[in-house]
Amino acid sequence: MENLVYLFSCFLSCVIVAGLMFQLMGDRYEKAFVNPWVYRIAAAVAVVIITMVNLKRNALWNATTNFLIYSFIVFFFYGDRGIRKYWRVLETDCFFIVVALFEGIGVYGIDFLMEQLGLMPEDVVIGSSIEVAFSKLVLIFFYYALLRRFFKKDFRQSRTQVFLYLVMFLYSMVNFIILIIAAT
Repeated sequence: MENLVYLFSCFLSCVIVAGLMFQLMGDRYEKAFVNPWVYRIAAAVAVVIITMVNLKRNALWNATTNFLIYSFIVFFFYGDRGIRKYWRVLETDCFFIVVALFEGIGVYGIDFLMEQLGLMPEDVVIGSSIEVAFSKLVLIFFYYALLRRFFKKDFRQSRTQVFLYLVMFLYSMVNFIILIIAAT
């Protein structure tokens, strides 16, 4: 049961990161292929491969696999007007580093919150699943509230949208606290 929970959290984590990576690539670059199934299959293959590597619980292998897969995809599946293939790869890799940074902030934040509230789960798998889920919540919040404006070419966002993102983020934090209390 614990392995199934960890597999699901790894899979969900990879789906969210792949979604953000493909959204970045789609926003910034022109697609090299007209058929949308090429990109759907590429995303599915990326998710499956990265999930399998992620299950090994080795940060170096995980980061290397993410860099290689997304670099390959942006190099061969996307283009732009200039001859900037290597620049696209560098931008995508830098964006992945930013994604990893915000995931780390989320893990640190939930660990700090659980420790301060005295709600550390005894089961390591449940604790790591909570960390994965909360880090993705933080990542999605910061991506849509802050990062997307830097990476999308034509972006407009109102203060009301940012306020709604903040309300949804706080509501989700309350839900996480309730789940943590139920798990302990």
